[in-house]
Amino acid sequence: MPRRFDPRPVGLDQARSLLTESLALFRKAPGRLTGLFLLVFFPVQLLPALPYFGMPLREALAAIGYAGIFVALEAVRLGRKAALPNMAVPWRLPPDKILLLVASGLVPLLGVLFVWWADWGGDALSAYLSGATPDVALPARQEVEFVVVSNLLGMPLLFVQPLAVLYSWSGSRTLAASLLAWAANWRWVAMLALGMIPVAIGLDSLEPRTVLDLFLTLAVAAAVELGVCVFTLTLLQRSLRLGAEG
Repeated sequence: MPRRFDPRPVGLDQARSLLTESLALFRKAPGRLTGLFLLVFFPVQLLPALPYFGMPLREALAAIGYAGIFVALEAVRLGRKAALPNMAVPWRLPPDKILLLVASGLVPLLGVLFVWWADWGGDALSAYLSGATPDVALPARQEVEFVVVSNLLGMPLLFVQPLAVLYSWSGSRTLAASLLAWAANWRWVAMLALGMIPVAIGLDSLEPRTVLDLFLTLAVAAAVELGVCVFTLTLLQRSLRLGAEG
C-alpha cells in the first residue's frame, strides 16, 4: 500500500478491467482463499441463536473475522502465500481498531433493529430476539428490511476492514480514511450495495428442505461474499494507484 493515502475516484467505465483484475487475483490462489474464507463463514453462519446476543455476536465476529481475508488477499496480490496466520491478524489489532471493526458490524444491525422496532413493534421484536418463538421464521417483510437497511447503512463502512488490517493507523484515522475512500468511490459502493440487495433477498427467500439444499445455499452466499471482498480490495487498490499517479 502506498504511504500517501490519496484515494481518487475510479470511473464506472473501468468495470471490465476491475472485474478482470479481481478474477486474476482470486485465480492466483482459489483453493487457499476459499478455504480461509470458509473457516470464518461457516462458524459465523451456524452460530447458535443465543437469546438477544445471537445477532450482535454474529455481526461482531463476522466483522473481525472477514477482515482477515483482506490480509490473505493482500498477501496473494504481493506474490506471497495466503496462510492461516493471515486470518489471525485482526485479532491482534490494538483495542481501538478491534472496536472499530465491531462497530462496523453493529451499526448496520442497530439500524435494522430500529426499523424493526418502528415497523414490527416492540413486543414482536423482543419475542424474536429472545427466542421465545424459535420455530417461527422471520417474516418476509422483516427479512427484506434487514437486507435493505444493513446494506445501505454499511455502504460508508465498506473499506473499514481492509484499511484496519493493512495500515498501522489508529482506529479514528482508519475510520477517516475509510470515509475518504467511500467519498471518492461512492458510485461503486452504491452499486455494490444495490446489487447485493436482490441477491441477498433471493437467498433469504429460499427454504432449504434438506441438508444438501442448506449447504448449497450457504455455498452460494459464501461465493458472493468472497467475491465482494476481492472486488473491494481491487477497487481500493485501483483508487490508491490513481492517487499515487496524480
